Amino acid sequence: MRAQERELEAWRRYVARENLVSAMNATKWREATEAMRGLAGGPPGFRIKDLQGLEPGPATVDREWIYHPRPWETIEWLDIGPDLRRDEIIATLKKVGAPISLEGGRVRIWGWLRPGVAPAFL
Repeated sequence: MRAQERELEAWRRYVARENLVSAMNATKWREATEAMRGLAGGPPGFRIKDLQGLEPGPATVDREWIYHPRPWETIEWLDIGPDLRRDEIIATLKKVGAPISLEGGRVRIWGWLRPGVAPAFL
């Protein structure tokens, strides 16, 4: 078995063990990131919570939407903002069908849902 196949199998076991439910796919992530890059005034800042990582601090902000929100498969959620264009961001993400909610004043795109997590989707 090749290293890539072993990693994929380990990932599948992790998802099954944690009872995770996928909320996004690669097509939706690509559409959402392209939409954020195209916003008037430039792309908004964001922070990412990886499935197996710690929650990022509020000062952990990135604006590079081409390479950094990757790998999509491991993003539990991605928070955008706070940003004065929140309504525009929400409308744009709704157009691409991204599962979003408001969390602490930030727009959150959900990549995965854990058992017991029930976001108030917009």
